[in-house]
Amino acid sequence: MIFKTHLEVKALSFEVSSARSKFTVSSLDESIAAMFEELSPDEKYCTNFKVRVFALNSAGEKVAEVAFLTGISLDAESAYEEEADGILMLCDMISTELCQMAEAITDEAGNVKRTICPPERCIMYIHNMYVEEAYRGAGLGRYLLDNVSELFAQAFNYAHHVCILRPYPQVKSGDCTLESKDDAAPGDVERLIAFYKKAGYKLIGDSDYMYKSQADMLS
Repeated sequence: MIFKTHLEVKALSFEVSSARSKFTVSSLDESIAAMFEELSPDEKYCTNFKVRVFALNSAGEKVAEVAFLTGISLDAESAYEEEADGILMLCDMISTELCQMAEAITDEAGNVKRTICPPERCIMYIHNMYVEEAYRGAGLGRYLLDNVSELFAQAFNYAHHVCILRPYPQVKSGDCTLESKDDAAPGDVERLIAFYKKAGYKLIGDSDYMYKSQADMLS
């Protein structure tokens, strides 16, 4: 039971939002679809998303924001259909972190390892997950991990086939933002890895990343 130790919390409210790239129609003679096709792959096939979690009291009023999760959705299927370099190229255009993740999940030919996910399937990368200290230990972090794919699918009618993350201690640095913990000890990383393993995540070789296949979406 989530929040069994917090009697004032009777329910949770999830607010899921996303941000796709903006683009400009340079001529009224050109169609919006044509303008979209001119975007770079990272603008066309990537969606940043955010899940904010609020605790509600018995009257349905927000008590506090208790957690958040942010990430990026990679429409790898479309990228593979149109771009020869697939997921490696796509992630390299976004950030060094995403490029390192892509290198961890691909083989020498640049294809996503089939033990992780078929290359044409869609990938969710979880950037940050944070639970406010006063609300830890009640199962919310695990609940978010178990249900982030369904929350995204219900909000946007879009399913993912694998979730990937990097288990590293972070501290809150702003509104729905985290930064790496400078004084993280080896034991901190080991505890995070153990937490994610209990949630069904597996280490990807000798890399710093872990993954979890969404079995019901792979059938």
